[in-house]
Amino acid sequence: MPYVVSLFTAAAIPIAIASPPRLETQLGIAHIGGLYSFSDTDYLNEGAAEARKIGARCIKVALSLDTDNPSPKLYALNSRWPSAETLEELADTSSIFARCFQEVLTHLF
Repeated sequence: MPYVVSLFTAAAIPIAIASPPRLETQLGIAHIGGLYSFSDTDYLNEGAAEARKIGARCIKVALSLDTDNPSPKLYALNSRWPSAETLEELADTSSIFARCFQEVLTHLF
């Protein structure tokens, strides 16, 4: 076990070293506010599908009720967003959370 020597107590203090995360979760895709699409599929799900095709297990998306940058503006291409009063309601309208990602990082504002 590795040790760190304390300069203050002159004692060796054992430390634990965590295993690094698995390679497939170290890299991910940020999918927010693009200005292009490849199909007629809604932009949010199209990007999620493309991320999975290249092997990403982690995706970062944004959900917003902000008046300047709401989700319908961030993910406008081929998308129909229902009205939502809360971020929880907005999240329930997206199927991104049902996709096969180990992590979905969500920027909420």
